[in-house]
Amino acid sequence: MHGQHYSIQFGRALAASIVVLAHIGAVTNDIGLQLDGWLPFSTGVDLFFVISGYIITLVLQRPIGAIDFLKRRALRILPFLAFFTFVWVAMLAVSGKPLPSVINLLFSLLSLPQQGYPVLGVGWSLEHEVIFYAVATVLLVCERKDLFLPVMVGISAVSVAAHLFLPIDFLQNDFHLLSPYHVEFLAGLVLFRAKGRLTIISWQITFLIGIVGFVSASLLVQYFYGGHIPTQPFGALGIFRVFILAVTSSILLTSFLAMEENYPEMPRFGKLPHAIGNASYGLYLSHPIVFAATGPILAIVWPATISAWFTVPLAFAMSILFALIWYRWAEAPILAYLQGIKPRIKTQSAS
Repeated sequence: MHGQHYSIQFGRALAASIVVLAHIGAVTNDIGLQLDGWLPFSTGVDLFFVISGYIITLVLQRPIGAIDFLKRRALRILPFLAFFTFVWVAMLAVSGKPLPSVINLLFSLLSLPQQGYPVLGVGWSLEHEVIFYAVATVLLVCERKDLFLPVMVGISAVSVAAHLFLPIDFLQNDFHLLSPYHVEFLAGLVLFRAKGRLTIISWQITFLIGIVGFVSASLLVQYFYGGHIPTQPFGALGIFRVFILAVTSSILLTSFLAMEENYPEMPRFGKLPHAIGNASYGLYLSHPIVFAATGPILAIVWPATISAWFTVPLAFAMSILFALIWYRWAEAPILAYLQGIKPRIKTQSAS
């Protein structure tokens, strides 16, 4: 997607911003403001998964082979994941904290599913992406892209049944193969297939319904989990989580798509969210590092006369600024070089 589908970038910007806000306690805790779990927005990844389901379905509509698909996915994800993972390892070494095992590091660099967390914690969501990509790749190898929808329906149905009837101990060791998150990828796939058949009254009303629904769903899920939403959904509660967030995330994404249909040329107010959407992958990977570096510094220099709450917008802005700079001067040029295309900094999207 080059210079098109700005609606997708708006969705990515929102999802990444939600994730950053969910982790902002990593900074504020250093200066005495305990904000762990202050927002129920560990659910930002749910929106990411729905968007990914939509995008990969879009990609498969084009003439593309399995090798080319895998190559583009690998070049898009792995080099930057490796960079930030090694930066994180260096920070662990400097701070005297335990270093990861070789196996943990290797699996983390390749974004392969693990039973525990990858070295760079936020990389756990990429493990679910890899499984989704693997399904798409198998269908490309078999030249049966037409089976994408029924196959994902089948995988999602098996996953739901597993979490309703199998013991949690078994599911915790399935390497995400039976993850309920498959439902959210399926939601994005279904949304793409249904896009031309949807009747939208107005994108503004749809957005309002979507954002209110998403926030309400997040609060409800947090309530049922007792205050902390785990990264991995298990059991009936996990099924409830993915279904309610798949629906509300789909409504949100629908509103962005409808806005683009009404305004094919991106509105002026969209420049910043579009830029953040382009930089969303770097923002997702880098914000834990930015927070880990700035928290201790703020603990030393932050004036006692200034409310600790000011660190919330400050830390958020710092993470966004770093991601924008990273995308402009590193990620976009490197990606263009790796993919053998001419850099187009202003319009190139992170697809």
